[in-house]
Amino acid sequence: MTFLRRLQWNDSSVLIHPPGFYIIGFTSLPFANLYFIFLAFVYVVSVVFNTFVIYIITVDLRLHNPKYMAVGNLAVVDLVLNTCIIPGMLKAFLAKNNFVPFNLCMVQMYVYYSFLSMESFSIAVLAYDRMIAICFPLRHGSINTMTSMSCILGVIWCFCLGIPIFSTSIMTRLSYCDSVNVYSYFCDYAPVFRLACNDNTLQWAVASVLSLVILLGPLCFIILSYMSILIAVFRMKSVESRVKALATCTEHLILVAVFFFPVLTIFMVGLLARIKPDPDLRVLSLSLASCIPPCLNPIVYSLKTKEIKNKVLTMFRRIKVQTKLPPKMASPPFHDRSRRPSPSEDQDEDDPAGQAVWSSTMPSRRTGPTTRTEGSQTDSPERSTLPPEPLVEHSQQTDLDHQLSHLNLPWWNTASTETQTINSPT
Repeated sequence: MTFLRRLQWNDSSVLIHPPGFYIIGFTSLPFANLYFIFLAFVYVVSVVFNTFVIYIITVDLRLHNPKYMAVGNLAVVDLVLNTCIIPGMLKAFLAKNNFVPFNLCMVQMYVYYSFLSMESFSIAVLAYDRMIAICFPLRHGSINTMTSMSCILGVIWCFCLGIPIFSTSIMTRLSYCDSVNVYSYFCDYAPVFRLACNDNTLQWAVASVLSLVILLGPLCFIILSYMSILIAVFRMKSVESRVKALATCTEHLILVAVFFFPVLTIFMVGLLARIKPDPDLRVLSLSLASCIPPCLNPIVYSLKTKEIKNKVLTMFRRIKVQTKLPPKMASPPFHDRSRRPSPSEDQDEDDPAGQAVWSSTMPSRRTGPTTRTEGSQTDSPERSTLPPEPLVEHSQQTDLDHQLSHLNLPWWNTASTETQTINSPT
């Protein structure tokens, strides 16, 4: 085949690498058009909700704690996991070009399996947070700190980004001298190494071991965590406390079921049992198992947590109130002392000094200084020589009076005190 290129390996064997592969997983799938529309909808929902979760956790300082550090980490992983495969699938469908260059195929394989393993460990970290919160409620703050959670997530990222480097690099030791058609929805590991015309035992062994480590390892930890949670729950005295503790784990159990069971079934059947199921069924099942969990995670778990739910409700109420307010009421309130309205802004043509509004809203306020003799207890008003006070709307003045009332010092006492200081004999 003239399009194949030859590479020398260890000066003894010749490796044949094609320029690229053709992804043909959905060519024989019935109703493929509807399925790609569904995948586009899934990707949009995944991007919008995961970005929204990341934004809320970033801007709200009250959510800067270990639990929501793990939730934000899961949102980042979900966003990258769907981005590395769905846009390529949509490009192949819309542009009718399913060719993927060899190097880009290796990069896509590495990114997908790195973040797939990171998704598995991130769900296990959330189980760890639930276990500490329920089993050690009094020591939860001292055990699960920001430092410890940062270390846990850092180790997970290093492991998940490092291990696939080896598994992907050994794919370059294979010769692809026969077919270059990958029957999958992306450059999948097993369908690619099965195309090799030389021995692929090492690749099969690495894929089997990593599947056990990446999938069964976190799943076993989650099972042990929930066994500890059940023991702690049954030790609680009141039924209400038991129900409340178990209710906090419901959403996480849904995440575990949605992610682990489909992926685990497909990987174990395909790699360990060496059974070749129906290709269309495998491609459809694996694509759904890979794309649906990143879309459901923020809806089922992240946005249903109490703190994020309260933050979202507060944001929507604020937006709703601002849209209903007239333009003047939507402006910054008058009690902001950094901005005082000028007389030219608020004066009326018929009432330049604004005396009508002041007299209607605050009838007991004196407009001029008072004089007090040393032996008398009464004040005699004099003609005001102060500049006219600006016109203030009734709603703004009510807001100002409401705030001054919390100071336990009425404004008229303050004005009287200042006037006495000005007019007192030296």
